[in-house]
This record gives sequence, C-alpha cells and structure tokens, in this order.
Amino acid sequence: MKKRGQALVEFVLILPFVFLIMLGSYDIANVFYQKIVLENHYEMLLQVEDKEKYLRENNLSLTKAENEMVLQKEVALITPGIGNFIEKPFVIETRGTIYE
Repeated sequence: MKKRGQALVEFVLILPFVFLIMLGSYDIANVFYQKIVLENHYEMLLQVEDKEKYLRENNLSLTKAENEMVLQKEVALITPGIGNFIEKPFVIETRGTIYE
C-alpha cells in the first residue's frame, strides 16, 4: 500500500513540470505557425489594393524603409512564467525587399 501512495506523490510532484513542458511546446509550435501565417500575409499584402484595411482586419503593422518592408504581428504566449525570459508582447516579423 505504501508503494502506491509513493507513486501518487511522485506523480503529483512531477505533474506541474509536465504541464509546463506541454504549454511551452504549444507556444513554440504556435510561434512557428504564426510566422508562416505572417509570411502568407506578406504575400497577400502585395496583391491587395486596400492595404490599410487588410492590415487593420488582420491586426498587423507595416513599416517601410528605403527598399524594405517589415510586417509585424504580436503573438500571445500562454506558458506561465515565460514573461520572465521573453519580452511581452512577443512580436514576430517578416521582411521583404521592394523592387521598383
């Protein structure tokens, strides 16, 4: 009977770390997914006529430099305590060169 109780205590002690690893894995996968989506938004932005409306609807920000466009998006992270290591809000970006 004592061994079953010991296993239960060990399980309860390790469970929060398992959840943190799962949430961290979700956050990493979500950032990669959002990066791919952002690159698709960049390609779409080059094709649409009303760029300001498209940016507003998709919660994106666009910065233009000399020959470069930078498209940015904030990504929400759900892992508790990740704010101590990564600045909030976490911003991903994609860059492209403007050819005229």
